[in-house]
Amino acid sequence: MGASDFQSGLEDWDGNVAGEAILDHMKTNQDPRLTYLFEPGEEAEGEFIGLDPLSPSSVQTELIGSGTLARYNRSTLSRNQYFPGILINSSQVHLMVAEYYLKGNQNQKAREHYETAVRESVSFYQYLRSLSTDNTAGNPDVPTAEDIARYLTMPNVNWNNASVPQGQLKLIAEQRWLHFNVVQPNENWAELRRRDALGLTFWNDNSNQQNLPPKRWIYPGSEETYNTENYARVQAEDNLGTPIFWDMN
Repeated sequence: MGASDFQSGLEDWDGNVAGEAILDHMKTNQDPRLTYLFEPGEEAEGEFIGLDPLSPSSVQTELIGSGTLARYNRSTLSRNQYFPGILINSSQVHLMVAEYYLKGNQNQKAREHYETAVRESVSFYQYLRSLSTDNTAGNPDVPTAEDIARYLTMPNVNWNNASVPQGQLKLIAEQRWLHFNVVQPNENWAELRRRDALGLTFWNDNSNQQNLPPKRWIYPGSEETYNTENYARVQAEDNLGTPIFWDMN
């Protein structure tokens, strides 16, 4: 996929409109990545306004047409002609290690890797922006070390505010959600299903046979045709609503 494909995939059909949940989390906690990931709508007077996906479709259409909704930052993301291919990155690894240590009852090490992951995520998005020659979105607010330290003390980010492992797992899950974002959507989708810790609410589309976001993709038709015996064993579960074996939540 080329850079122009990324732009088309994210910007066409208003696909880059910012969601309310992620924007509210970032604004409430003064997330230093906010202006690297998002830009205000042209008519929003600098305010970051997200779209509530549970609002009526007519309301959503009107808001999108109003020019007030924030969008994913075009200069950092969709119009960044030097956007790199990403397999795995430092923040991602530190979040995995944080979860590992938390499960091993090594709270201090888990916290160290969690906080390092946040710092590495901020650096990651600064790096992405530094590659871009596009300035459609204007200059982001460059965070200081004090800004990042303050972010780590925010009530919904501070490790010590989560007094039990389940709460700390939620903090890790939220940082994965924020870090992966639209940059690593497959990883984000997998983690949302694996942990199911964010409490996100989705619109129930009763007019569609698949009325909620899919739990999995179905097997390709070639499996039914050329792998008949094995496919028959799983055919009853081959639908979008059946969780994958590792999705235990």
